[in-house]
Amino acid sequence: MNYIKANPKVVARLGLTEARVPFPDGNYLLHYKDLTGLGLGGYNVYDEVCRKVGAVIIDHKQAYSEQHGGAPLPLPEAELEEYRVPMQEDSSKEDENTEEAVKEEPVDSTELSDESTEKGGQP
Repeated sequence: MNYIKANPKVVARLGLTEARVPFPDGNYLLHYKDLTGLGLGGYNVYDEVCRKVGAVIIDHKQAYSEQHGGAPLPLPEAELEEYRVPMQEDSSKEDENTEEAVKEEPVDSTELSDESTEKGGQP
């Protein structure tokens, strides 16, 4: 079964903000049939509707991965202005900055001497 990953504007327009599962990135997991509520097309034009509103079709594995900490799939920019949301910055840049800010923990000298003893060295 396939699902739709959509931005909050799409979900709000459908009135499903409280009824659908949000992803950690702030977007939502929708059912296919939810998109028909937008009045932009029926079951046979999901790709076209997704393009118009800036959503993507995902499978159950992708949905599960995102819900459990996997890398988020970015959404394309919506063709229709009323569904556009500000593009999110690349989170990999944040990760780089966070790593630089993390200081190394001091090393416990007893751990070092235990290792050298195990390898046949003297403490």
